[in-house]
Amino acid sequence: YNKSDTEKKWTESRCAMKLLLAEDEYSLSRAIIKILEKNNYTAEAVYNGKDALDYIESGNYDAAILDIMMPGMDGIEAFKIIREGDSVNKNTPVIVLTANAISGSKEEYDKAGFDDYLSKPVKGADLEKIILKHLPKELVTLH
Repeated sequence: YNKSDTEKKWTESRCAMKLLLAEDEYSLSRAIIKILEKNNYTAEAVYNGKDALDYIESGNYDAAILDIMMPGMDGIEAFKIIREGDSVNKNTPVIVLTANAISGSKEEYDKAGFDDYLSKPVKGADLEKIILKHLPKELVTLH
C-alpha cells in the first residue's frame, strides 16, 4: 500500500500539530496522549491548571485540551487567564474536557468562550473529530 500525496500531507500535518493536554487524572491523561500519538499528533501532558498556564506561556501549541476540574486552578480559570494574556497561544483553540455532560453544560462552556467541548469518557473517534475541526488551515490543503 502506497500512501497518496494527499494522505502523506495529511499525516505530515498531524505530526506538525502540537497539542497540550491538561488533565489531573494520570491514567486518563496517558490514555488520551496514546490516542493522540497513535493518530500522529505531537502532544504534551500536564496535570493541573497552573502547569497548563506555564506551558501555554512558554510553548507554541495548535490546540489545548483543558479539564474543567483540576487541583489548584481549574480549567475555566486557566482558560480566562490564557485569553486575557499576551502569549503566542492567546487565540489558540481551547477544548474543554469535562465529566459534566448534563443538559446545558455545553452551552455554558460555549458561552464562557471555549472553542469546543469533549465529554468524559473520551472516545477516540470523538477526540479525533474535534481536533480535526481545529486543525490549522495553514498546515494542510486537501483536494
